[in-house]
Amino acid sequence: LLLGLSMYFYKIRSSEMAGKAIAFRKIQPVIRILLVVPYAMVGGWIFTSLTNVAEVGWTLFGILFAAVLVHGVIEVLYQSDIRGIFSHKIQLVGSILAAVFLVFAFQRDIFGYDRYVPKLEKMESAAISIDGISDGEYYLLEDNRGGYRTIRADAYQMEKMELSGELLPVVRELMSLGTEFHSYQTMGERISFDLKVRLKGGREMIRSYMMPLDQAYPLLEKIFQSQEYKEKSYAYFWEEYRNAQVEIEGLAKIEKLSKENGAEFLEFYQKELMELTLEDVRNNPIVGRIECLVLKEGEKYRSFDVQLYPVMTESMNYLEKIGILEKVVCWTQPKAEDIAALRIFGNGTEMGIVGEEEDVSVYRQVKVTDQEQIQKVCDRLYFHMGRKNWLFWDRGECEIQVVLKPEVSRKYLL
Repeated sequence: LLLGLSMYFYKIRSSEMAGKAIAFRKIQPVIRILLVVPYAMVGGWIFTSLTNVAEVGWTLFGILFAAVLVHGVIEVLYQSDIRGIFSHKIQLVGSILAAVFLVFAFQRDIFGYDRYVPKLEKMESAAISIDGISDGEYYLLEDNRGGYRTIRADAYQMEKMELSGELLPVVRELMSLGTEFHSYQTMGERISFDLKVRLKGGREMIRSYMMPLDQAYPLLEKIFQSQEYKEKSYAYFWEEYRNAQVEIEGLAKIEKLSKENGAEFLEFYQKELMELTLEDVRNNPIVGRIECLVLKEGEKYRSFDVQLYPVMTESMNYLEKIGILEKVVCWTQPKAEDIAALRIFGNGTEMGIVGEEEDVSVYRQVKVTDQEQIQKVCDRLYFHMGRKNWLFWDRGECEIQVVLKPEVSRKYLL
């Protein structure tokens, strides 16, 4: 078809247009407008994002700047003359108005696309990927050619998860709540997540929401505790854990469990994982990482990680029983007697910390050596086990550097 059209237009083109940018004058405005309008919208977005504030003035300036620039470049190419840069001013003004209308139509959602929430009876199933949970994990799936493909954990959740039944009203309530918030700057603590809703008849809706954490949390808690959510969020664990080789990584070392001990441990862990609530995840640090290696024909086939929390008492007790807990030093709360000093960057006064101020010119830095103050901080301090989790942060966040005493530093794998 394209070859036939090319031959046809080649035959009917005017010979005097040979060497020109466009062989048919009638389509020049069409191509120009179809280029100017989207580029003008991008210009508005760029200038708005550069200022880090949602100011209408910068959006309009970006649209105007990009529209004039692109329009001028195209006219120069059309006419092969720099003097044609401001030709067809009416079309330029029309393109700018169209770009402004489209930008603010999407921003203000005048067509109701973002506000649309399907009726419950039209919903068949749903999937959700919550930011900060299962981030960075990859799954290995068989493809239709007998090979394998990798897929991110969040994409796996959106593809495979099928929340239904009593969870669909919860999903719908989340969608309704999400349509009320348009600016993250006034939210305080917030959470973002992606939703996919499958409607009866085969249609799918995909939305991304950001909303205040305190309002979304009770609804997300109900979803998190469901078996369907956990099975798709920890998919490898549920599929492969009975045949996995288990390694426990704590702060001191990585310890490999025997096949028998690994199987027994994972039975405890599987039970407690199903009982784990979002509140448990929010209020507890990650005290260890469990790596499960799945072997195929004697070689590593796939591996997956799950996290260990102190509320998982049966799992922790089993590790203590077999003598692993002490070796890996899973508990990530440092002991005050092992610390020589703390360097606190940010607003340390929010934790009631006083100390020697080192630098107040740009960013406050406080050095704490008093043992009583160190103990006070240690009651709320945990070493990071390398996993981002939005549930741990609060408004008064600050950075704390821990200076260990030389004689105990080897106890900690930091």
